Amino acid sequence: MEKEFIKKTEQSVTLNVTAGKIDSFREIEKTTGTVRVYENGCIGVAGSLGEPNEEELIDMAKEALAFGIPYPCSLEGPLEKEEIHDEEIIPVSEFIPTMQRFLDRLGELCPRFALTNKIGMSRTYTEYRNSLGRHLVSCGRELSISLVAQSRGSGNLFDTGFGWSGDHFDEEALLAEFKREYDAFYKPADIEPGRYPILIEPAQLLYRYLNHFVGDLYAAGASLLSGKLGEKVFSDKLTLKADMNLKTAPSGCFFDAEGCVTPDMR
Repeated sequence: MEKEFIKKTEQSVTLNVTAGKIDSFREIEKTTGTVRVYENGCIGVAGSLGEPNEEELIDMAKEALAFGIPYPCSLEGPLEKEEIHDEEIIPVSEFIPTMQRFLDRLGELCPRFALTNKIGMSRTYTEYRNSLGRHLVSCGRELSISLVAQSRGSGNLFDTGFGWSGDHFDEEALLAEFKREYDAFYKPADIEPGRYPILIEPAQLLYRYLNHFVGDLYAAGASLLSGKLGEKVFSDKLTLKADMNLKTAPSGCFFDAEGCVTPDMR
């Protein structure tokens, strides 16, 4: 019998911003545990909320084998690796005053904008082990700023926004960048008709399609990819990578739920 064990702890503080002022916050800490066991071509799964008891979860997963759910067992082999990027960004006790000061200064630099939405700070710890000797640990922190901007008097719900995420808060650099974006918003653009290269957030184009890569949707036959295993379905021009490198995706995890690690973590 082969086994997999996954433990994940997520901690987050989210600030709600209305008209440039922090009016509420939410703090969450959640730990989950998962065990998967494989025997005779079948899988048994058990999970828990809170600090996991591995032996109890193994017993529950073994009982779940009785459901006879077929699943190929192809665990990844021995590897011990950890990526720990756990440097504190802002102490939690100082998070609200630090961000309110930042918002006040941003409001002074961008007086024609009314700013609303969320600011969040998170820490994610993930551990994976299996019975073939693989043990992986990933830990990262991230600060994310997502502000919706309404140009005062425009009559629109929102006109643009300020967005940033990273694992180091450089207040001066961020204020300077948002000020450049603010100035650019009010600078008329004289663009001649034609074709131009553009930059766009991948989620704006792909979020409706990425769900079709999710395993349970595929298994249920509801994915656009269902039944196409082994077939060529994408253009040779398409390149799609998931960034799992904590240096460039601080809140991510360098391995997936089955303990797979790509050579460049992307």
